[in-house]
Amino acid sequence: MTNDIEEIIEVRDYLVNNRIHAYKYNYSLDATVQNCDSYCSFIELSKDQKYLKIINRKPRTNVKYILEADPEKVQEEKMLER
Repeated sequence: MTNDIEEIIEVRDYLVNNRIHAYKYNYSLDATVQNCDSYCSFIELSKDQKYLKIINRKPRTNVKYILEADPEKVQEEKMLER
């Protein structure tokens, strides 16, 4: 019994200080309408140890790539973001 409690405490302490890398799979939409079928995720315990947090890192849409050798384009994009 005490070994079980010690193991639970060790796991709790680990989750407070470390993230567990995971994948969140998207099965809720038909493949023809979804743009991504899985997301990088993290599982961690909140610092106050009350909540198990699952963090999804969803991809950005409409990402624009510009050639950084063209300073006018870079400046133009920065102005549009503001």
